[in-house]
Amino acid sequence: MFDGIEIHVIESDVISYPASVLVLKYAQDLYGADRKVVTVAELDIKDMPAINRHSFFRAPVKVAADTLRLMQNSEMSSVIMSLTCEYVNS
Repeated sequence: MFDGIEIHVIESDVISYPASVLVLKYAQDLYGADRKVVTVAELDIKDMPAINRHSFFRAPVKVAADTLRLMQNSEMSSVIMSLTCEYVNS
């Protein structure tokens, strides 16, 4: 039976933190953590997701996460902003 997923906000190095999946927002260009991960993992910019799409990368090189998921959509932006505001204000 599936009970949902656990989401943790962790302050750590995004490259070296072991995780099953690392989810990053891609906003039509690379900034901050997504830029760092894409650069270190030696991913090609042409493989970045189109608007309202996502890209999966299994076993990205030089990144501790098993899978990398880059998402680009407005719903993801809202979720990230909401979680960020809650985290910063706690």
